[in-house]
Amino acid sequence: EAVVSTQSTGEGVFPDDVVKACHSQPLVEHGGCTVDLAVENTDNICVKHDDLDFGEGWAVVHQFSIDEIKMGCYGLCGPWCTCWSHLCGDCCWHPGCYQHDKYCDKPSSLECKLGKGVVFGRKGIHTC
Repeated sequence: EAVVSTQSTGEGVFPDDVVKACHSQPLVEHGGCTVDLAVENTDNICVKHDDLDFGEGWAVVHQFSIDEIKMGCYGLCGPWCTCWSHLCGDCCWHPGCYQHDKYCDKPSSLECKLGKGVVFGRKGIHTC
């Protein structure tokens, strides 16, 4: 299970270059960036528990770079850089979401429209 650690939702959550990217086109047209997005060089981190590790068992798995944010946060559960944590349980990078986002480079494609890359499981929509 993944856990996202975030700062407060007030000013100063992201560095200025990230705020600028989130307020630029096309991101601003699609909701900007969710406040709990895991971003490099911030306190917003995404960690996963590794059951095979008998030590502390937690490791940072991904933080989005400024370039990844400018490209639309491929791999995040949700559109562009807006997180749908209610579906995936976190605001982390997921390989299934990444593959789906690549299919949606062509929004009219059948793969995009059918959610290819997203896994439908017993607990609803999630990615592996």
